[in-house]
Amino acid sequence: EDGFNQAFEIRVPVPVEMRIYDRWGKLIMEAPEYQNDWQAEGSASTSYYYEATFPDDQTCRGWLHVLK
Repeated sequence: EDGFNQAFEIRVPVPVEMRIYDRWGKLIMEAPEYQNDWQAEGSASTSYYYEATFPDDQTCRGWLHVLK
């Protein structure tokens, strides 16, 4: 480990609700106030889909790829 990119981090000044799904659509992580702490422990090296919902109900969606 080099100390970089060890957790999925979203830098915003407000709390966000975070959901992360595997590539088959199974919810694998949900946090009402995400703390930038998801490290994909116990998860495979593959692509994941995320949804970050902000207090104003806007949602940011995208893909992330975990490499181990």
